[in-house]
Amino acid sequence: MPSTKVLHKWNFKNLHNAGSCCTLSTGRVKTGIKLAKGKQYWIVAMCPTDTWAAWNINSTGVLGTFAQQNNGGTWNVFTNQDVGAMGLFGR
Repeated sequence: MPSTKVLHKWNFKNLHNAGSCCTLSTGRVKTGIKLAKGKQYWIVAMCPTDTWAAWNINSTGVLGTFAQQNNGGTWNVFTNQDVGAMGLFGR
């Protein structure tokens, strides 16, 4: 994964268990984040090295590209796979 600039960062605590249903964690930016049409952006979920965590898979069958990094090592990119359950909303 190429070196990138962080546009915004949220810190969540007391997250629900992976695989459980229907708890939603949300982050908002009152001023918004300006994105450019046609440019690729990544949403990255990170946790401390002593944490086991997982991002639930979407339930709608949406396929896409995602990358994962284990213990600070190399990024592995996966294409045409079920992607995480998340939403990004804007205007």
